[in-house]
Amino acid sequence: MGVEAEVEADVSSREITALIEEYRQNWIHLGCEGAGPRIAAIISVIETCRRLQIRPRDYLGAILPGLADFPAKRVAELAPTAWVQTRR
Repeated sequence: MGVEAEVEADVSSREITALIEEYRQNWIHLGCEGAGPRIAAIISVIETCRRLQIRPRDYLGAILPGLADFPAKRVAELAPTAWVQTRR
């Protein structure tokens, strides 16, 4: 599974480490080796939504139902930063 993510320059490694520790407490049961990249992708989406001041539930509720039929070439349009611009 290849996941590429854009990282904001103002996010320090200390902030990222703190976020991972916070989530790790809640997701301790996800201990398989392949879970790390998947969890990182989920955390990235949730925290991007928070930084953009949109509810992650609203964002995910809007994009997930149509995701299977969405063209892969246009997947960047579904990123929280692009999605929020179409809503404001």
